[in-house]
Amino acid sequence: MYQRANTVYKLASVPVVARLRYTSGSAAVLDRLSASVRATKWLYELGFPAVRPLDVPQPVAAHGYQVTFWHYIPSTGQGGRDIAALAWLLRQLHALPVPSLRLPVTAPLGSVRADAAACRWVTDAQRRWLTARCDELEAQYAGAESALGYGVVHGDAHPGNLINAPDGVVLCDWDAVSYGPREQDLIPVRLGYRYGRPEAEWERLCNVYQVDSGGLPLLPLLERMRELRAVAAYLRLADVPKARTEASHRIGDLMSGTQREPWRALNMAS
Repeated sequence: MYQRANTVYKLASVPVVARLRYTSGSAAVLDRLSASVRATKWLYELGFPAVRPLDVPQPVAAHGYQVTFWHYIPSTGQGGRDIAALAWLLRQLHALPVPSLRLPVTAPLGSVRADAAACRWVTDAQRRWLTARCDELEAQYAGAESALGYGVVHGDAHPGNLINAPDGVVLCDWDAVSYGPREQDLIPVRLGYRYGRPEAEWERLCNVYQVDSGGLPLLPLLERMRELRAVAAYLRLADVPKARTEASHRIGDLMSGTQREPWRALNMAS
């Protein structure tokens, strides 16, 4: 079974969710998972509607996996792609004070540079382009400023990470939580056009969040960085044909500057 990220189980005997992340001993992944536990404990104390970790020492290492445990939140099964709820939660999150707890610094490109270097099937031309693009965008990011300021960033804020609980909407999957420019949390919806999503979703997010996208000069740069990062997970799956096909499609679109077909978010655990 292949996984891009986590395998999630609800335990049979107690209302607890176990999230398993295969890390191969990665210190960076362990740091991010530890940060997700610290951050969500802090958010719970402030009353922010986020999933809550169990009060046990974690993550727990087992057979190459790091496991985190969370209180189970039942879902009403309603909501769909609730852009308004997402925007309202992000507005609340970004209004919180900067915490004293340690968080990773936001890395908009993630591991794409290392993944491109290690990938066995990308062509030399593709690898050179990906590396040069990383260099270019990182140089721009180093001198950029945030109009929204810096604080806690969820890191993967999209409607699929909302749980419609009986008492209201809850934001889950905090594995990418970090400290960085708040614009970072607007990018997943902004990038929806790559996946065939309507422009109205982005307009709805901005309206509810109460921001004028024209006044966010950092946004286009973060969007370009997210586009590259969206390739990385598939580069790591060298022996999975559908991952190679999707990555090649995305790299081709980015290199040419054109896109004829939507990108697909593949479920690599199926």
